[in-house]
Amino acid sequence: MKLLLKKIHLIFLFALISYYSINQHIVIAGNQNLTQIQPDKNVIATIDSYSITREELEERYLLSIEPSSYKLYTENTSPEDVNSVLHILLAEKAVIIESRKSGLLEDANIKKTISNESEKKIINLWVDDNINKERNRIAASEEEIKQLLEADPSMDQNQAKSKIETAKTNKILDECYDNLEKNSNIKKLTENIKKAILIHERLLKQPAKPRSVSYIRDSQIIDDLTEEERNLPLATFDKGNVTLQDWFKILCSYAPPSRPRNLDTEEGIEKLLDVATSKALIVSDALAKGLDKNPAYVKQIRDLEDRLLLSNALNSRNNDINEPEPEEIESFYNANKEFFITGRNIKIDQIWCKDLETARKVKSEINNGKDFNEAKQQYSLYPNSQPYQATIGDEGYFWKDIWQGKPNEIYGPIKGYHTNAINWRIVKIFEKNEGKQQEYSKELETNVKYLMMSEMNNKSIEDYCLNILKKYPYEIYFNNLKNVDPMDIP
Repeated sequence: MKLLLKKIHLIFLFALISYYSINQHIVIAGNQNLTQIQPDKNVIATIDSYSITREELEERYLLSIEPSSYKLYTENTSPEDVNSVLHILLAEKAVIIESRKSGLLEDANIKKTISNESEKKIINLWVDDNINKERNRIAASEEEIKQLLEADPSMDQNQAKSKIETAKTNKILDECYDNLEKNSNIKKLTENIKKAILIHERLLKQPAKPRSVSYIRDSQIIDDLTEEERNLPLATFDKGNVTLQDWFKILCSYAPPSRPRNLDTEEGIEKLLDVATSKALIVSDALAKGLDKNPAYVKQIRDLEDRLLLSNALNSRNNDINEPEPEEIESFYNANKEFFITGRNIKIDQIWCKDLETARKVKSEINNGKDFNEAKQQYSLYPNSQPYQATIGDEGYFWKDIWQGKPNEIYGPIKGYHTNAINWRIVKIFEKNEGKQQEYSKELETNVKYLMMSEMNNKSIEDYCLNILKKYPYEIYFNNLKNVDPMDIP
């Protein structure tokens, strides 16, 4: 059994792709031919309708090297190379393409999530559209600001301006909705509202499946309602209707303690129906205006679909893994003892610098007698940061540079990871703790076993993704890739 030397997140399950060479000009996937040089220098690779850009690759690379207490590092653990991370992205796209082809977008949970997010974003677009049309009416005049400041001297200029424009915005949106409502010919269907009362009671008191809670779950909208019941119209308007399913979606959006207590009455049903109707009116008006064609909205929904498809596909690969035998577990421990050292840490303070030139200047000034704290206040991107006990999980791939230092010395410039970026830094070391090797025991055996099973499961998912990638032609534009190195910072 091949033992991996570090624990990988699901999103990075494709790192062992050693047979791809950065020097190749032939794409290894199916029966691919020579790639053509991509005219767009920002595009690194393409697969089906997807393009992987330099920005996306660099962002993923930075994510792959982000230190994490859930990863296993040694002093010699190296980060992935850019080419491997690129194939991670390609493999993800291949899994997404496969999932789309298999109809996974029809999964009830995925559809629900996409529907909810689409609705929120469409409503926001409707709001923005109406606000943009009335910008002149919203802007606060100098006279209005002056009057408000005289009435409330505790405010400053910006606060007064914000308060005035917020009030005007709300008023305009109210006007827009009132006009929409008046012109929509809304009709509530009394007989169906009465049916809704009975159906609500049934789901509440006689669920189709036993449940451990006393409230209606949103899964019951699918499981407990017939197709006819879900589509039962409770209200109609010129451009559509509001169904019982829409009503239940509103109900389930409330936390159970805050749900109305009078849903055994028409008044209770209609109160939530009004909320559902207002959302339906806005969405239908937005669609009629073509706001769903907004490129940013289309991309956001597409990206959401991709994330859900990838997550669902990978989670479904969590196959049963046979537990390793006791001798295999002990063998893993003996081969990887460095993973099982506790209490190893190093107390440090840092001056994070904007670039290498600044870091060199800081180190030179400190060497010439400048106080470390004074330099930190003058140059650091984070002058208020405090000394702390850093662990290998805090430093990740940068641990080796830190750990080689000695107490009471100042090192640098060296690289480090901070706030989603790699920066140069000057590091002051206060103390080092070597830690203690955990001896093999029954308790440790359990931890090692679950670690091994996690790695075995990751490898199973990795193999699945690599096999999917083989099914789809893709192109890598090596001329564009060769200059991509997020570790090469100025």
